[in-house]
Amino acid sequence: FDGGPRTGAPGDGRLRTPFVHRRPRENPTPPKERPLPLWQRAEIQALLYRSLILGFLCCLHSTVAAVAGILWSPEHRWRAPGLKEPSGLVVSRVYDSVLWTLNDSGGNAELFAFHRDGSHIATVKIRGARNYDWESLTTDDDGHLYIADAGNNTNDRKNLVIYVVDEPNPWRQSEVRVRARIPFSYRDQKRFPPKSELRFDAEASFFADGNLHLLTKDRSAPRTWLYAFAELDDNDRQKLLPRESTMTPSMVTGADLHADGRRLAILTYDAAIVCERKGPGATFFSGSRIRTRIEVGQAEAIAWDGEDLLVLTEQMELHRLPRSIWVQGIRYAPKPPVPFGIARVLPSGEPITPVPLLWSRPGVVSPPAAPPRGVPLAGAELGWTERGLVLDLHWPSRPRLERGEPMAVVMASAAERIDGPSTPAHPAWFLTWEGKARPPGVEATGAAGNEVLPRAFETNDSTFGWSTRLEIPAESLPGWEGAAGRSLPFNLILLGPEPVGQWCHSVDASTWCWTTPDLWGVAVLKERDR
Repeated sequence: FDGGPRTGAPGDGRLRTPFVHRRPRENPTPPKERPLPLWQRAEIQALLYRSLILGFLCCLHSTVAAVAGILWSPEHRWRAPGLKEPSGLVVSRVYDSVLWTLNDSGGNAELFAFHRDGSHIATVKIRGARNYDWESLTTDDDGHLYIADAGNNTNDRKNLVIYVVDEPNPWRQSEVRVRARIPFSYRDQKRFPPKSELRFDAEASFFADGNLHLLTKDRSAPRTWLYAFAELDDNDRQKLLPRESTMTPSMVTGADLHADGRRLAILTYDAAIVCERKGPGATFFSGSRIRTRIEVGQAEAIAWDGEDLLVLTEQMELHRLPRSIWVQGIRYAPKPPVPFGIARVLPSGEPITPVPLLWSRPGVVSPPAAPPRGVPLAGAELGWTERGLVLDLHWPSRPRLERGEPMAVVMASAAERIDGPSTPAHPAWFLTWEGKARPPGVEATGAAGNEVLPRAFETNDSTFGWSTRLEIPAESLPGWEGAAGRSLPFNLILLGPEPVGQWCHSVDASTWCWTTPDLWGVAVLKERDR
């Protein structure tokens, strides 16, 4: 405005002088600068200091969050008859709230449908297909599912194939026929297997720009190679050429393209990587990328669910990485197991009295030997009732167990203290892992003192820890009287992952070994409060 007077009524906002765009004078004479008063300078300095401190604290918070990571619990643990080792994941674009997966090599030719709440909807048989080594599952916008029989661990397969099926209605269909069968090979593979470059194994697929794409699992270098199909005509063998490649932190096990067509999520054994390309048709690895370290066991499949990433593990756990996690590259870390601790009552309501536990070695009363650096030692808590002992066992560093794996030598009587190599004749109890949400099975060895088996009735399991609780009946404990002040010597020997201080036991009881046991214990019974 030209700075002329306003003549309207006060506050009516009307400008009575016309708008004039005045051209600035050339080389105007700058006004003489006047120094700010001291009080204004002090306020400005304080504001700057506050801004610097606030910015530092924000950066520190982000750094701490990224280092500390986000502690998780699986969103769901999937269970379905016949599902043993999932190796693919699709969020349906046809049916709301449906997720699809399939079995890895050796499974039946079938798909498994799950609801978003983790419940199993149906198992659908695939007619006209064979599961040689199914490794990946993806979808397009036209209601088709693509099953990649592309597993090639030894890089010597010549029967690689893609099966295309119409996505079935999981509530109405129990089977679906193969719509197309596309055999394929890698044009750049000359030998089966190659001498050095073992990069012709694929466990990741996605649909983009009207074509099916594969990402390979390179066993000779930390890299993945991108291959693309042409039009998918039935029984039309395709020879694929690599289009681009990129370095990865470990071998690639899954991939999925976001609905926007730009963001490609790549899963490796220990990370989720989001690569963003500039637009449809552009290369996938030339743009920005965000890497999030994940620790969920053996991660086998990944899929976009809106702005979240879903990760499915070989242990059939479904994890959700919200945008707030993956966009910042924050480590996605597991929660340690929560020890049960000795409760004051059993589930039956019977009171428990805590029992002090003194640790010793054969002939020496002392704490257990120090574990390897950075590895927590196993621990135990004891309580007693009129019926016997309650034993809580904790392995803070125990890796996730395989079904049927013998876990530990739990207890043997003090009279049977073993100072040398053990044999199957020694009385002891072994825990056998029966699977998620089930207590371990208990197996007795030897002929004396353990005819009555403990009962395992609680478990708590995570990737880096394991806890369980046992009730040990009095009749299985030699010398048990349950009286005040009486001591009950016994040997408590835990099998952990540490390279020293453990027993060994094979599934078929054919292999025994002896080192120094993790824990020797002496329980002392105290007077119960009356």
